[in-house]
Amino acid sequence: MGDSYYEYLLKQWIQGGKKDARLKDAWKRAMKEMMDTMVVRTSSGLQFVAELEGTRQRNRMDHLACFVAGMLMLGSRTLPKEEVDPRWEPFAAELTYTCYQMYVRMPTGLSPEYVAFNLQAARGQEMSVPGDAPHNLLRPEAAEALWYMWYYTGDHKYRQWAKYGFSAITDVRKKPPPKRDAQESFWLGETLKRHGSKRYFYLLFSPRTTLNLEEFVLNTEAQPLRIMAWSLLVPVRAPRSDMLGQHNLKSPVWIGGRFKLVILESVHKADEAVEAVDLTCTRLCHMSKWAVLGPWMFSSGVEPLAAFGGIQDVAGRLPSTFWTALRERAELWHDSFSEQLDYDKALNKVFSHLAAKNSSLLPRALSESLESFPTEVGPGGRTLWGFALANYSDERVEVNFTQLAVTAGWTDHSALECWSTALVGMLTARVAAGRNPKLFSDETGHGSGWAMGEFNLTSDTTILAKCSSSFYLDSDLALRLADVYGENRSVHILHLQKGQHRVFVKAAEPGFRCEFLLDGAAAREALTGVAAGGPEKVLSPFVLLKDVAVSEVIGSDLASPHLGIPILNTAREPLHLLSAAIVEEAANLSVQGVHPGDLPAVQPGQAMILRLNLQQGGQLTCHGQPKVFTFTVALQPEGNHAPVHASITTQCRRSADRGFLVAYPDFDGSIQKLWAAPPDVSQFANRTCPPRGCPVMLSLHGYELGGETLGLDNALGALRYVRDELPGAPGNVTERRKSHSLDDTRVLVTGHSMGGHGCFVFASLLDGTRRGLLEEARFEHAADFAHENLVGVPMLVIYGSKDDNVPPTQPRNMVRLLESAGQLVRLQKDSTVTAVELPGVGHWFGQDEPSLAKWFQERLNTSFAGGDLRLPELPEYF
Repeated sequence: MGDSYYEYLLKQWIQGGKKDARLKDAWKRAMKEMMDTMVVRTSSGLQFVAELEGTRQRNRMDHLACFVAGMLMLGSRTLPKEEVDPRWEPFAAELTYTCYQMYVRMPTGLSPEYVAFNLQAARGQEMSVPGDAPHNLLRPEAAEALWYMWYYTGDHKYRQWAKYGFSAITDVRKKPPPKRDAQESFWLGETLKRHGSKRYFYLLFSPRTTLNLEEFVLNTEAQPLRIMAWSLLVPVRAPRSDMLGQHNLKSPVWIGGRFKLVILESVHKADEAVEAVDLTCTRLCHMSKWAVLGPWMFSSGVEPLAAFGGIQDVAGRLPSTFWTALRERAELWHDSFSEQLDYDKALNKVFSHLAAKNSSLLPRALSESLESFPTEVGPGGRTLWGFALANYSDERVEVNFTQLAVTAGWTDHSALECWSTALVGMLTARVAAGRNPKLFSDETGHGSGWAMGEFNLTSDTTILAKCSSSFYLDSDLALRLADVYGENRSVHILHLQKGQHRVFVKAAEPGFRCEFLLDGAAAREALTGVAAGGPEKVLSPFVLLKDVAVSEVIGSDLASPHLGIPILNTAREPLHLLSAAIVEEAANLSVQGVHPGDLPAVQPGQAMILRLNLQQGGQLTCHGQPKVFTFTVALQPEGNHAPVHASITTQCRRSADRGFLVAYPDFDGSIQKLWAAPPDVSQFANRTCPPRGCPVMLSLHGYELGGETLGLDNALGALRYVRDELPGAPGNVTERRKSHSLDDTRVLVTGHSMGGHGCFVFASLLDGTRRGLLEEARFEHAADFAHENLVGVPMLVIYGSKDDNVPPTQPRNMVRLLESAGQLVRLQKDSTVTAVELPGVGHWFGQDEPSLAKWFQERLNTSFAGGDLRLPELPEYF
């Protein structure tokens, strides 16, 4: 049975996003014919795929036919369940066994080119080797079948069955075998090779998660090809009258999906900014027009343009006509909105104006003269250029790379007609029919690109900048961090000279937000979300940032004396904190004296958490409803600078029983916050934790926790602080340790999102018996290297079936990894991993989810030999 045609019917359907039903249906018909007419069983039970010559059946099978087992497993696990033939998977296992017997029954342990079958022979005598078939060429099909069976079942017998040599031999029946002075290229290229692509033997003896068949499909030569998500490939010059009128495309383009680029311009009216910017509007209209290059996939972390000099060099090579066209359209766009037109009307005006001049948003001749670059997700494997317009009405602009591709294929038609026809055709007929899936999404990682904007300053200016995506400025190679979640945590200070400047934003769907404002009180509050108090009219070089770390008040006392105030230094020189003092009435509270050299200097443009200590001289008085405690700290930088006033409010609680926030010094010396709840010791004799201490539940935050990042150190730092200080427990530290000590060797670790992965990392890296090995591997995907440490560790993996942030394929793969590790070490199929998929649930769900709370309670009781323990009251969310 020939391999390439039949397996490519299936694999092309998968690789094309499972959209072309013709391929799938043709494969199903072929498999039905094969199962009905070509599958034969000997009297002893061996099953094989016979050969058909017309109507004549030949009871022989080539080694080449062993690929069928892997193909059937792939089909049975990828087709919709209702379309899977129940015969496929059992036969795949039987055929793999037959292929294995083709090896073990030969004196050399190697298979011949093909075998003949005697259907009535006794067991062990069914196979014979014809005179023209005793050679072995090191073919890969059996290894292919073994890998697919191992990947989908995790049964280790398929690893044990693998056996090969390194030289082709002329007769597998003779021992020692006569060797051929030859080696087929597919032995290195398909069967064995690792580098460049992961091949069958490498995959067979690697963890099952090495290659994810929900993301990749292997071709005949075992090259991994990423599964695409576009919905339709239009053939060369093929008319699509149902979508695009009577016009043809001159080159193949992919139709489907959308890439959305959202730009939120500043809406804050700042007279100073108007004076500094060479435009006459009250917002940053100078970046109303953007050039866009893409699409790419940035998910791998590799800069696609690195080999071409980077985006700044690429922009520097653009012809002057490109920037001239961009500026002209920016001016035209601004003029349209200055007439109080809404977005659609302004867009129509711009297109009408360009159509009258027989031009387009990005002129065809100009577009075709620009560099294009290779990409996995672009039409024809190349990138596209486009212009994007900012929508002043709802402050966003939408760019569709697919439509750019369609537009690029038109001939003898105006830009307006091309744009409107493609838009209406694609977004009505195909979307309504459900045939236009989302190509560019968070899950696929497709659709990223570079957006380039420019602005002009009439004088030297200090600007505050914030983007939800990372960005470059001018030729500076420092990639400025993104304010990813729009929470005002990454603000940048830019000291810019008079003249023209360019911004390069790494844009990904569903878009990004960028704001560039002249430094001032209003701009600071707008970009940081923090209002500075105090009477000073002169700006301080210190800008207050979010996330002040201060403890809550329990009864009438702060849970800890630690205080962390994050600031940004906008000065051009390093600055020390000279002094800190409470300036508004806060009875019985003061700031411990700050001395020169106590804290390091804050460098220009650097954000730092200032570490301070509070001194409490008596009971604190809370006010309001709910009760809060408020005080203001004046931070005085050195030199002739104005101070900045930080107004701080913290919640007051009657007791610590239900948990509270506490500020603590992290492992790196910064002040951070954790949530803690002391144990209910009334459950124990003498109202005291057992001699070993009370068990601990550690809930991980979910951001950047990994063995190769600082997140693991953060978690351990918090755990050590609680162990040593026991915040919230009654009495002084000595008394707390007698009554409320904790056992940090018994830790129930929980976490959501990245914190869920953190549980995996935390448990896998804390096996002291393998510490030396782990230290060697921690910087290279440490969790995967150490996953076998989790064998026997009870683990619950819970996730939503509709999670669009962490695709369900990822937790499924983690479960498979843990189960395979358990089977490898224990050589048995029992598992300590429990997987729960919540139907219809997305990324977010609470800690009070019943199956989660039940598992917590069971683990808590299992870990405590003295009887049942009550699960503490948990926060609603992680």
